[in-house]
Amino acid sequence: MTETIEVLMKYLVWIILLVVAANIIVYLLRRLKAKAKGVEGEALVSIILKKLPADQYIPIHNVMLPTSKGTTQIDHVVVSKYGIFVIETKNYAGWIMGSENGDKWTQSIYGSRKQFMNPIHQNFGHIKTLQTLLPQVPEDAFFSIVCFPGDSKIKVNASHTPVVYYSQLEK
Repeated sequence: MTETIEVLMKYLVWIILLVVAANIIVYLLRRLKAKAKGVEGEALVSIILKKLPADQYIPIHNVMLPTSKGTTQIDHVVVSKYGIFVIETKNYAGWIMGSENGDKWTQSIYGSRKQFMNPIHQNFGHIKTLQTLLPQVPEDAFFSIVCFPGDSKIKVNASHTPVVYYSQLEK
């Protein structure tokens, strides 16, 4: 009887280890998929920004800058005679709901709701970092833009920051 219990315990330990390992693998795959989706969105926006007249706009992509808390990554900065455009790219499908001043926004897709950091606030931090590094540039020369793909439905209340689809970005 004791031998049977020992064998069952060994199997149970292996089953628990396999379940834990499977959960870790699923978690890592989900993270990798989300990262790849973000990179894909940034690449699509890069292609759009390359269409801007080169004599008037200089797009810079994936800008990593030092901050007092470490670093910050800016998806796109477009320098022009009209100002410096700081673009936050989100590659989220579904309904995107939020407000300019809310801490979190919500993505609703297929009955699932997920919250994410307000990208307007995120971009505000990016602009503040750029302003610190470029004190000679007037504060009103910086413009924040947040963009989402066309398969999303933007339901955001924002009056000071454009929240647009990728296809509207050139305008």
